[in-house]
Amino acid sequence: MPQYRISRWALLFALAIAPLTLNAQTADTVLVSNSLAKVTRAEYDAELLKLPGDLREGFANNPRRVYELLQRMLVQKSLAAQARNAGLDKRPDVKARLDLEVEKFLSAVEIEAVDAAAVAEFNANRISIHCDPRNERSKRVAERLGYQLEGRLRNKARTPDGGLRDTLVYSLVPGDPRIQR
Repeated sequence: MPQYRISRWALLFALAIAPLTLNAQTADTVLVSNSLAKVTRAEYDAELLKLPGDLREGFANNPRRVYELLQRMLVQKSLAAQARNAGLDKRPDVKARLDLEVEKFLSAVEIEAVDAAAVAEFNANRISIHCDPRNERSKRVAERLGYQLEGRLRNKARTPDGGLRDTLVYSLVPGDPRIQR
């Protein structure tokens, strides 16, 4: 069984001096490693982007949270390396799930790019997504991308059979964490 433990003292020391060396680190700087995997600065930064903006602020100021995040990332990468070594990524069912996750991520990146282009080109003051309340995937996409639920428009749209249905409205406005001007 591989060793996942990180020397707590070594990591806490590294975290204590991290703000002093932050500018000296490159994306390829290895923050923590074991015999199976390593976690680089770029991977750590990418993981931080998953956090809401208000949690991201000052995250590095809490050594315990950074330690726990790096340890979790190292364990996850080590298990993934073991799965690859065992050939699990070659199984058709696993390959299909991996492909779906890549598609989901790429679609989110494309939406972010379209949002940024709309804000830049049209000086947009708001970007909105309208969806059927029964469409759980659309609601999750909007929420995952940082859109705020503004409200429910009752009887706003027609269903294919002619009935009425509600519409949810999500939006991004200047000041929201996702909109950078």
